[in-house]
Amino acid sequence: MERILVIQLRQLGDTLFSTPLVRQLRRLHPAAEIDWLCQGFNACILRHHPDIRRLETLPRSAKPMTFARLAARLRARRYDFVVDPQTLSKTAILSWLSGAPKRIGFRRPWKRAFYTKTLVCSGPEYSATRRLRLLDDPRVDLQDTRFDFFVGADDLAAAQTFCKTHFDRPVAAIYGCRSEFTRHWPPENYAAIGDRLAKSGFLPWLVYGPGEHDAARHIASLMRHPALVEYPLVSFPVLKEILSRCAVMVTCDGGPKTVAVAAGTPTVTLYHGAQAVAWNVPGEPRHRVVTSIFDGPLATAMRERGSEVSIGTVTDAPTTSEIPVDAIWNEVEMLLDHLKRNADLLPSAIGRHPRRPRSSRLRDLAIRHRQPHPFPPEHA
Repeated sequence: MERILVIQLRQLGDTLFSTPLVRQLRRLHPAAEIDWLCQGFNACILRHHPDIRRLETLPRSAKPMTFARLAARLRARRYDFVVDPQTLSKTAILSWLSGAPKRIGFRRPWKRAFYTKTLVCSGPEYSATRRLRLLDDPRVDLQDTRFDFFVGADDLAAAQTFCKTHFDRPVAAIYGCRSEFTRHWPPENYAAIGDRLAKSGFLPWLVYGPGEHDAARHIASLMRHPALVEYPLVSFPVLKEILSRCAVMVTCDGGPKTVAVAAGTPTVTLYHGAQAVAWNVPGEPRHRVVTSIFDGPLATAMRERGSEVSIGTVTDAPTTSEIPVDAIWNEVEMLLDHLKRNADLLPSAIGRHPRRPRSSRLRDLAIRHRQPHPFPPEHA
C-alpha cells in the first residue's frame, strides 16, 4: 500500500485511542504515506506525530461546499486504504467518496454500503484493541495499545514554566468536572480525596478544561487544605507534559484521564459499570478503576483481578455518583503501594531518594522531563 487515510474527526480521548493504528500501519507498511482526517480541536494531538504525513481538517459545522471540496481533495490523492474507527454518517460518506479500493469501518445501521468491509463488535472489549482489529491483518499486534502524543518544543517549555511557577511539592492531579450521569461524582467527594492527598504530602492540582474552571473552583472551596486551582487554562499538549510530572491522578472518565495515560501518569478512575472494560487499560495495576455495580463474567474477572480486564473495585453503588469515597481512597492507597514496591519498573523519580537541600530538590522536581514527582516522605 502506498497511501493510507485514518479518519477520526473528534473527541480528544477517541483520537488518542486511535493512535495505535498509525504505529501498526507504519510497522506493516513502512513505505506508505499515512494521512489523518480530524477536526481542528484535536489536531494538536497529531501535529507532531512523526508517522503522519498530512493532517487534513474538517470544521465541526462544515458547509456543504467545504465538505465537497474536502471530498474532492481526498479522492484526488487516490488512497489505497481508508480506516474509519469513528464510523459516523459523515465519516462513512467521506470514506466512500475517497474512492479507496479498501475501506473499513465498524458495522453500524445503514452504513455498511459505504465500506468494502465492516467489523462486527461482539461484546465489550478495550477500545484501542477493537480499533486495531479494523486493520484486518493477522500480523497486527493487538497488545500494542500504547497511546502516542508527541508535543513540540514550545509546549514543553510552557509545561516547564508552569511547573516551576506552581509546583512546590509532589503533585496529585484531580479531574472531576463532568456532569453527565455516567461520569458525575459529587464535588464534595473529590474535595475529600483532595484533603486526604494533601494530608499525605501531595499538592492537589485541580485540572479543568474549557468552561470548567468554576466547577474546579467549587471543589477547591469545599476542601480544608489548599489546592492549586487558580491558573490559566492550558492546552492539551501542555497538559500532557504537566501530567507527566505528577505522581498520580484521580479522575472521572474523560479526555484528561486519557491524556494522563498517554503521559504515563498512574491513575485511579471512576466508571459507570462495564464502561471500565472499554475505556481503561486492561490488566495494568498503574491504571486502577472503581465502578458502579454491574454483573456478568467481566465483573467476576475484575473481582478476581483477571489480567484481561481492568484492575480495581466493583462496588455495590447503583450509580457512579453513589460510589463511596473510601472505595476510591482504597484504590489510591493500593496504587501508591504498588508504585513503591515496583519502583524498579517506573521512572527513577519514583522511589526512595536521599534527602537534599529543599531548594535544589524542588528545582529538580519542576524541570524533570517525562518523569513523575517522587513521593512525599510518607510514601517513599
